[in-house]
Amino acid sequence: MEALLHSPLSRFIAQAVFIVATARVLGFVLRRIGQPMVIAEVVAGIVLGPSLLGWLWPQFFAALFPGPSIALLSMVAQVGLVLFMFLVGLELDFGLLRGRGHASVVISNSSIVLPFALG
Repeated sequence: MEALLHSPLSRFIAQAVFIVATARVLGFVLRRIGQPMVIAEVVAGIVLGPSLLGWLWPQFFAALFPGPSIALLSMVAQVGLVLFMFLVGLELDFGLLRGRGHASVVISNSSIVLPFALG
């Protein structure tokens, strides 16, 4: 396996395929019990992280996710997140927000003020 993951491009492709496949398989399983896909993606991140995969199978984790490759994987994830948020913003229907301004301000302020006050 180490020979296949020698170049940065092949390592990144293997990482991306493994991450997406794990998220899809968990999505299929968790959808059966009524959970949304986003929960499966969060669980996949936990399963593939050092807290579970790195603990159960450290050799495989070290071969697939070595330290230097995490920077590239993190950068691609951040770009994907920015593009996703851009698409969410494009699909925002401002008509749904009319008449809900006061409730939105109260909710957003309480989500900031309450944890701040408790801290």
